[in-house]
Amino acid sequence: MSYLTEYSLIQLMKLPLLNCLAILFTATQLQAQILDNNFLNGRYGFRQVLISTTPAGQPIEGRSLIGILSFDGRGSFSFQGTRNNGNNAPAPFSGSGSYSVSASGLVSMTNPLDLNTQLNARLGAGLLLGSTTDSAGNLFDLFAAAPLPSQPTSNATVTGAYAGVSIEFPNGLFNNIKNSFFRFTANGAGSLGLVNTSGQTVQNGRRVLQQQIGPSSYSLGADGAGQLIFPVTAPFAANTQLLLGDKQLYTASNGEFLIGGSTSQGVHDFFFAMRSAAGVSSIASFQGLYYAAGLRIDQSRPSSFAGAINGLGNGRAVWSRRSRLPEGNADLTAVNDYTVGPDGVGSILNNRFVLGLNNTAFVGAGVSFADSDNYELFLGIRSRDLSGTGIFINPAGVLNGASFAPVGNPIAPGQFIALFGSGLGPATPLVAAAPFPASLGGISLTIQGRPAPLFFVSANQISALVPFATSGTSADIVILQGGQESNRVTVPVARSAPGIYSNTKNGIGPGAILRSDFSLLTSANPTRRGETVLIYLTGLGPLDPPLADGVAAPTTTLSRVADTVNVYIGGQRATVSFAGAAPGFAGLYQLNVVIPNNAPIGSAVPVAVETLQAFHEMVDIAIQP
Repeated sequence: MSYLTEYSLIQLMKLPLLNCLAILFTATQLQAQILDNNFLNGRYGFRQVLISTTPAGQPIEGRSLIGILSFDGRGSFSFQGTRNNGNNAPAPFSGSGSYSVSASGLVSMTNPLDLNTQLNARLGAGLLLGSTTDSAGNLFDLFAAAPLPSQPTSNATVTGAYAGVSIEFPNGLFNNIKNSFFRFTANGAGSLGLVNTSGQTVQNGRRVLQQQIGPSSYSLGADGAGQLIFPVTAPFAANTQLLLGDKQLYTASNGEFLIGGSTSQGVHDFFFAMRSAAGVSSIASFQGLYYAAGLRIDQSRPSSFAGAINGLGNGRAVWSRRSRLPEGNADLTAVNDYTVGPDGVGSILNNRFVLGLNNTAFVGAGVSFADSDNYELFLGIRSRDLSGTGIFINPAGVLNGASFAPVGNPIAPGQFIALFGSGLGPATPLVAAAPFPASLGGISLTIQGRPAPLFFVSANQISALVPFATSGTSADIVILQGGQESNRVTVPVARSAPGIYSNTKNGIGPGAILRSDFSLLTSANPTRRGETVLIYLTGLGPLDPPLADGVAAPTTTLSRVADTVNVYIGGQRATVSFAGAAPGFAGLYQLNVVIPNNAPIGSAVPVAVETLQAFHEMVDIAIQP
């Protein structure tokens, strides 16, 4: 059995506060702030569109709802609006529910379109976004809400340049989907002029359409509610005109965001626009933590998600998504390249992507710059700044110890986690040897009330192991120091949440992978097809036979991962000859993987790990023939 020889655990685990992490976890507030139910208070205009399907993902019915939500700041809300159900006539619809806001801004709330399920939502700096990702049943949806104005509004509230996206499912079916990216300039007096629109319809196949629609108009009342009108515009046919008809509209108080949709019979659509950037954007503009949600139909296969994205400001962004797929729920972590032009428009995931004014929000549509079968809409809003005093765990700073995937990515039994904050431990860092202790330098940490083995403690970062007994869907984490407790942070829990270590020590780029001769795999020392490589990671969950918390795995009796683990090299499934605890080390997992004979050749071939609960693709390896 081969195992780690030239890497030490300290090299893998003692990770500095890199620039990308400092962006996320440097407090900018002048006074302490963490979120709770009181941060979701007052009247919000909202839109939700939902597709229900068979277990195979075939559409059954479309539902949509637009109206006003009233949050009481204590965990209860009511709503009233207009609902479209299938191809039935639109009708008034009202109801009530409950909600809970975590300290980081993750929100669980009753689903207005299906009161028996829960929305997985995110509260950012100006928008509430979510999707039904965690409930039973085949529901795929997108929800967005914006606080309504406290002062009277008028047409003058909506003025200047806007960019936006839309998606439409006529009659809730997939055979005439419309998906568009658009730009317009509102004159503050009710005119949008010609709306420049690009997009796709199923009727036109894979071809990207360019349309100027209008003159289009809007009207806005004193309460922030209004209407958009996109007239029939020659020479476009009704089934291929990308924006058509009347849309009910809600605006945020300063007109920064416009949320809307149709209440016409059989129309299930989602319209979102935002004030656009002022011609000074670049890839550096997309930097920091954003919350996001989206809905996608790719070759008639639906999916939806709620999650977070960390823009690194260098053309790369790290996603953490809880996704709803026809097969069930999954946690997806990935790094994607993006572009941003001076006007804020660029691309990500082969989609049209645009930043809003002051980089506070972004939108994306499945409108590629080339032909595509992808129909998608996703929205993002910058997260709120979080800060605290004393022993303070940043609620958005409990991360996978290898990948640093953004907040919302769950922790798993046996996983290394990194906690960021302030006043966490001593000014001089301390590192423990296995077996890792429950207390280090007078610092201890509990997860679900159980002591967590500690590997590394410092003033701003702690590395710890999640106890193997951790279970359920969430866990409270608390640090104890000198008889004082930190704030309590609640995080999601899953059976597995893989993260591969990287040579760059930020979870991105060349993986911490050894060749069969135990040398570090690099572009100067690549692997070959048919060779076995050793991948080091965390978060693969329970082991068989089990290990005690914080204890090094034996070098004689192998402890294997209890569940199935798949590995893909450049998209090709690889043979996994061993998946288990790295012999001689605590908290470290190892995969022995044979490079497929049909794997791509290159200096940065993607490596992905798949479990029953998750799919992780953030590192790469070099392969030569």
